[in-house]
This record gives sequence, structure tokens and C-alpha cells, in this order.
Amino acid sequence: MIHRARESSPRSIDAPRPCDERLYRGTVDKLATALATKTYVDAIYQVGNVRHPGISDLDLLVVVGDRGGSNEDPLESLSRKERYLFTHSCFVVPASLAPELGKHVLLHGYRQLHGADQLLTLDSETATALEVQTALEFLAKNLLDLHVQLTYGVLKLRAFLQHTKGLRIDLEILGIRGGPIAALLDQAMSLMDDWFVRSDSERQAVQLAAALLGPLRYALSEAIGCHTLFAPSAGPVPVAPNMQLESGSVIEVLHRGMRLPPLPGFRDRRHFNAQHRTNRFRLRLPMTPARYGSYYASRFEFLSRAKSFATEHFPAYAAPIPPLFYHAL
Repeated sequence: MIHRARESSPRSIDAPRPCDERLYRGTVDKLATALATKTYVDAIYQVGNVRHPGISDLDLLVVVGDRGGSNEDPLESLSRKERYLFTHSCFVVPASLAPELGKHVLLHGYRQLHGADQLLTLDSETATALEVQTALEFLAKNLLDLHVQLTYGVLKLRAFLQHTKGLRIDLEILGIRGGPIAALLDQAMSLMDDWFVRSDSERQAVQLAAALLGPLRYALSEAIGCHTLFAPSAGPVPVAPNMQLESGSVIEVLHRGMRLPPLPGFRDRRHFNAQHRTNRFRLRLPMTPARYGSYYASRFEFLSRAKSFATEHFPAYAAPIPPLFYHAL
């Protein structure tokens, strides 16, 4: 079971800001031009699209030489407005791993900006295995994230809206159509389309988040009933310092801790992050350790190598790894 959030109407933080689509294009051009001058950069890609300016973020993938290295923050030269477009740093992968990246990481709509194309197209069988595994991982992570936010009584608006866009893709991959969650995600898409012209956007998003928790749990249960979620180990599997996955026959989130009251000098995101110190979460769900020699085991091994490279050679960048098992690899 999933325990109810302690507050039916959480407060909201990180509201989207109005942005012109031209700012996105200009920022991509500016950053790609700057990165292309770096001797260690072999290729640059933009991943995804910008359907909702002000809500959508930018994802850039940089392929670098295996012997390259830099402590430079790739986003350091951006203005405050330009930096807002990124919710995380650029992704980085070494040239030796780049040809296999598309086999292990689901890249939606990537576009080459610089260098030679190094990302290969997959065969249909591998592509299906990757899509299903990735969709299950994001579904589980979104359930845990939403439960945490509702427990804290704080909804991170922009991230929540971005995740609802991804949920539509995940459910389509997993063959889950119709039902309460489909109607709620349709509402979310309509809300994003009109976000900056409505006067009640934030209130509607908060209500939507509270209503989504139960249907999201049911959708994950339905998906895992049809597909196997593979894990890098038998568990417990760390998701964050205060969150972990455990294998169980049913889906449930267990919570221990207390919500912090408002603290002097701690507002919005700082107050939200402080809650992690006083709360612990365990998500139990059916999951299967990847069998040695299987595609799933080789995928986790590949992702671990990609993470190690980024950490050791380009610490200001991020490894292109889905978030559910990031800490476990």
C-alpha cells in the first residue's frame, strides 16, 4: 500500500517562468559553439524537443575523447535566463562508449549539432527491451518522487510537469491505455499548453498531483504485472541517500521520519532538501536481479562505466543514466 500524503493541498515551488522559444535556440547555438572549440570534444547532440517553452528544459549530450578531462562547468558562461533552461548539466560520454550508447540509453529525438554522428540505430528486439526497461524505471522513480513531495507537502512544479510529459510516453511503451491516469495526463498536457495564460495554473497542478498518486501506483502495478523490472542487484538498491528500493511481492512505499516546520533562512528548495535529513523512504516492488550475461546485466555494466568516466574525468557534467538506479551503479 501507499500511505496517503499528510497534506491534501501541498504548497508549490519552482514555478515555470515565461520563456521565448528563441531563447532556447540561441542558448543551444551559444553553448554548442563554445563546446565545439574544446579540444576534447568530438561531437555534440541535442536530445528531445521544446514543446512548452518555460516548462521544457534542454538536454545536450557531449561525446569526448577517452583521454580528455576537465573540471570546467559547461554551463558557467550562460546568463541566468539561459541557465534556467537546463535542469541539469550537459551529459558526457567517452568516444569509446558512444557507439553503444543508443543500445543502453533511450534517446528521444536526438539531433547532431557538431562532429561526426557516432550513435547507432538498434535492432528491434534490443530497442523493445530498452524501451520497456526504461519506461518501468521512470514509472517507479516518478511514483517515489511524487510520494516524497506529497509527504513533505511541497510540490516542485516545473519538474512535476516535465515528468507528466514523460509518463505519457512510458505508458504508451508499456501498452497501458485509458483509465484514470490517462485522463489525468490529458489534463496535465492541456494545463501545460495554457500554463502562462491561465490564472489558476499552480492551483490546478497541485490538485492534479494529489489526484495522480493512486492511479500512478496502479499503472506501475499493472505494468509490472505484464513486464519484468530488472535491477542491478538483489537489493536493497539505493536511489538517494534517504531512499531505497526493496524487492517485494506488492508495491508499497514505507516512510519513516517527520516533516520539518518552516526554518529561518530555509525557503523553497533549501527547505525541501532539508527534509531529506529527517525522512527515510523505501519503495517495495517486484524486481528481478539481472542475470549474468543477459542484455540487462550488460546494460547496467555499460551505465556503470559511463558514470565512472563522468565522475573521474568530467565531474561538472552528468552521466546519461536514467535516475532510478543512478546511485546504485
